[in-house]
Amino acid sequence: MEYIGVDGELSAAAEVRVDPLDLGLHRGLAVFDYFPVREGQAWFLRDYLRRLRRSARAMNLHAALPEAASLAAHLHQLAERNDLRHGGCKLLLTGGASADGYTPQQPRLYTYALAQDPPPSGEPAAGRGIRVLLLDHSRQTPSVKTTDYAAAMRHYGVMRAAGAAEVVYHRGGYVTEASRSNVLCVTPRGQIWVPPTDSALPGVTRHHAIAAARELGLTVLERSLPLTELLGAPEVVIT
Repeated sequence: MEYIGVDGELSAAAEVRVDPLDLGLHRGLAVFDYFPVREGQAWFLRDYLRRLRRSARAMNLHAALPEAASLAAHLHQLAERNDLRHGGCKLLLTGGASADGYTPQQPRLYTYALAQDPPPSGEPAAGRGIRVLLLDHSRQTPSVKTTDYAAAMRHYGVMRAAGAAEVVYHRGGYVTEASRSNVLCVTPRGQIWVPPTDSALPGVTRHHAIAAARELGLTVLERSLPLTELLGAPEVVIT
């Protein structure tokens, strides 16, 4: 990653500085979003930018966001300058510097082009699956994509020791979401059961997975998912 965007302007990554009084650091006032790039093409960019704006509005940071066309053009330039072919772009909107460490003043928008290795070619690892760690936890603002991942990070060592790839949250006997993904559960009758977005982030992949399932004629139930149903399900998917 050679270049980072700061408020719409590209700078050499080594030269970018974050103000030590940024409210994102001191008070957790920050939202973000991340969209995948495959073969140089952004996936579902409009959906991700729309969700970022919703998150920013919920945290009263939306006034700092440029309009969608301008932001999309900036992200295209960012990916091009970093020669991003496979990976994703991250947009991080913080509360910005505050003279007293509490009063919001001017938010800052940082954008990143993050490369990843493409998945290995060949047949998919069908049926291999992953292990997850169950955690009794609920995010403070489930519908907003904030930077508050403290619960997942606090349990990172436990997760890795258990050989788990993700943390799945539940509260009051119901599954809500995973720390970085949504949860979809296949019932014994072949229906798709998905927790509602009043308790989980409205994921973009979640949205398109539900649409694809319905196009295939599958029944999708968007309602509270009991933990007992998850544990007894023939198949569970995280997006």
